[in-house]
Amino acid sequence: MEQFNPGLRNLINLGKSYEKAVSAMALAGKQYFDAVSKIGENAAVSPVSRELGDKSRNLPLFGQITSKRRPRFPRHRCSSATGAS
Repeated sequence: MEQFNPGLRNLINLGKSYEKAVSAMALAGKQYFDAVSKIGENAAVSPVSRELGDKSRNLPLFGQITSKRRPRFPRHRCSSATGAS
């Protein structure tokens, strides 16, 4: 390592630091996802959450919001190969 110029040494150290940061970020993301999944699983079986969900679906405003969020894909007709040569 002594034979490298200072710029290259800094670049190597920067790469090592970047690798550690990305690894830590990936681990944090996995832990966050696991925690949110566990909260969702607990909420799915909770009677209070089910009741709130049922009641909110009956609200007119909720129906408008969810209908706007649903993606609408255009329907394409399959073009046949007639006339193509």
